[in-house]
Amino acid sequence: MGSQIQEYAAVGPHLDKVGSVPIAAGGKMVIHKDHAFISARYGSSHALTIVDMSNPTEPVVAETMRFKHNIASVALLGDTLLAAESNRALNFIDVSDPANPDYFDCGLALGKSIYDVAVIGEFAVLAMNWDGLGLMRINDLSDARIVDQHKLDEGFVEGVVIANDHVFAAGASGGLRVFTVQDGGLNALGRISPEEFNASRVTKVGDQVWCIGSEKILIVDPQNPTTIATEFEFDCSWPKTLLAVGGGAALGFYDHYTCLGYDPVAGWAGELFKQYEADDDGAYVEIPCDDSKMTEEEREAHWSRSLTCMEGVDDAIVSDGHLFAVQGEEFIVYKLTTGSVFERVIAETSQ
Repeated sequence: MGSQIQEYAAVGPHLDKVGSVPIAAGGKMVIHKDHAFISARYGSSHALTIVDMSNPTEPVVAETMRFKHNIASVALLGDTLLAAESNRALNFIDVSDPANPDYFDCGLALGKSIYDVAVIGEFAVLAMNWDGLGLMRINDLSDARIVDQHKLDEGFVEGVVIANDHVFAAGASGGLRVFTVQDGGLNALGRISPEEFNASRVTKVGDQVWCIGSEKILIVDPQNPTTIATEFEFDCSWPKTLLAVGGGAALGFYDHYTCLGYDPVAGWAGELFKQYEADDDGAYVEIPCDDSKMTEEEREAHWSRSLTCMEGVDDAIVSDGHLFAVQGEEFIVYKLTTGSVFERVIAETSQ
């Protein structure tokens, strides 16, 4: 059975760069009311960047909020942005008017190396590296506090997602851990850890939970959260961010400048295209990894130019016919071209 997205490796371009703006640093993002809120886990910026993207061709940095430590991750709770500040706190920012964000309180997590945050009911779940998982009650933001902590016997926690009222946590050596929240605390259900598998990342792809690592992706059975529905091996790079495609497939970007496709149903994974900028005029240049449908003239036109590899995509969201991407120290807006593989992405809707 052929892959539903493999054919797109020989066509393109898929994207047309229509706007960009420099930002303090790249990281995870959420979109709320035509504004992107972008974290910066690494580096020395210690910033939360807010980008007004109401005019996609002219994104503007509306505000750069500075903190004492890095903002590792962000999540939304209605009109409140939860900004996880490593080694200090989960900050609460009123974004009902995203052009005028209002920092109003925080739940302290002093000394906790926070990497990620997710919301389940009246709680925020914090991925806290070697300190494991933390559970913070956030039904009353003026009295938010960590009420439970689950330190793993081995391994650390870098990522956490919520699916079907279950908490999925992954780091590296500890496998994929599954929890529920009961009676105000974390209840461990089990661990998914095949032999020689290090769970590097966990992410939601549509309504599925994908755990990535060791040249393998584990897809969890949504009806039985401690059971693997699909174990998918691949020999290309593992993705840094994933976008769900109908039919159980996904598009991904990894640390470098390449877009990849993953189709567990067909058992296929591979590179689709690479992203460059022309050195002479800064134009966006996209080159398919499968050049079988390119003419000799098209190949010559591409490779005769002096090109620079673009930064890898840290996070991306498809909405309203555009791909909004965080790439290094730049927020970039791409318009989807006609027939683009990204037209098959299950689009995120702005909140």
